Amino acid sequence: MIDTATYPIVCLARRVPRAVGAGRARLIALSILSLRLYVGVVWLRFGIAKLTNGWLTSNPLRPLLTTIAAHQLPTTAPGYSFVAHTLVAIHADAFLSVAIPVTEILIALALLTGRRVRLMALVACALNANLLLAGVASVALDVRMIVLQLVLIALVTFAKR
Repeated sequence: MIDTATYPIVCLARRVPRAVGAGRARLIALSILSLRLYVGVVWLRFGIAKLTNGWLTSNPLRPLLTTIAAHQLPTTAPGYSFVAHTLVAIHADAFLSVAIPVTEILIALALLTGRRVRLMALVACALNANLLLAGVASVALDVRMIVLQLVLIALVTFAKR
């Protein structure tokens, strides 16, 4: 009889190299599961918040990108104002207003289900880094999320050896 509560941990622990030992394998598997669930829930909350705030029906990025392009944020990385100006000029802001919440929800679903974890954690790092470069991120949150996502990538890579 399979215990459904620990089945994901046991399956993941089987992938960890034998040289690690059973105790460490379970610890690594539990760490991966915990990180996946935590980071996945955070991204799900981000995506749902954007959906409920009308990102699919309005364009909240245009005023933000216009502010960044006008050099009105002192925390914007050098050169990022040009990127923001270009995005506004080619009207990519309307596309990004839909693509960003959809991507956040896809990241969440992938992490919560354990599918394409490394790829989606890397995409999540890119989104966090983009916010930091734009100067609109909470450094405490986004840097922490990048670190957690990189740790998740490292653990999954180690577990697959």
